Amino acid sequence: MKFSWSFNGDSVAALAGASTMEGGRKASILLLDPLGAIHSGNYTCTVQNRAGVANFTAELRINGKICIRLFHSPTQNRAIFL
Repeated sequence: MKFSWSFNGDSVAALAGASTMEGGRKASILLLDPLGAIHSGNYTCTVQNRAGVANFTAELRINGKICIRLFHSPTQNRAIFL
């Protein structure tokens, strides 16, 4: 399978902070870091194989400011997103 991602009709490669990674042979993961208001919009994942092409579009809305608070765990640092 071949996966591709777009943001408002353009490749996510042009979007600051966006990256993708494979999640095995049958999955693709879109990462947005750091997440901000510029990332609000429509994201489309398109997958293609010998049987054809399929896609799905979802809207991401970011309202207000994102606050990240960190707390310390004895084994690791964890982030809580509020």
